[in-house]
Amino acid sequence: AIMGEHYRRACLDGNIIYDRGAIDGLVYSHKVLDPNDTLSEGGLYDLEVDLILTSIIYLYHAIVRKYDHIFYIKPELELVDDGSRTTNKDFFKAIKERFEDEIAALKEQKYTNIIEISGTTEERIKQIKDVVFQSKE
Repeated sequence: AIMGEHYRRACLDGNIIYDRGAIDGLVYSHKVLDPNDTLSEGGLYDLEVDLILTSIIYLYHAIVRKYDHIFYIKPELELVDDGSRTTNKDFFKAIKERFEDEIAALKEQKYTNIIEISGTTEERIKQIKDVVFQSKE
């Protein structure tokens, strides 16, 4: 359902910026659906998983082709307990590694619109603005 919503949004007209995108959907879906993952909670452990993951991967590739830019904000800041996100460091590490694997795979597939963002909050905002406003020229 989440990937379907990402696809619907990717098909909208106009200039749109999302703070979560198809890569998030793919990474977290793999984490939740992996029957060998001892860190996931309540994952599915039956034959439907392969079909679900295949569908998610198909949608993912259809979606990322529609993006003008993919900003990958490197997780350099410390985990903060905000009451809604997990602070499990093993979970965070696994998700971070999966994101890095997906970014590397996109680069191998010659997606040239990947911009890696790092630094302080102000530096990150400036890097994104520079790309967005340069694209409009």
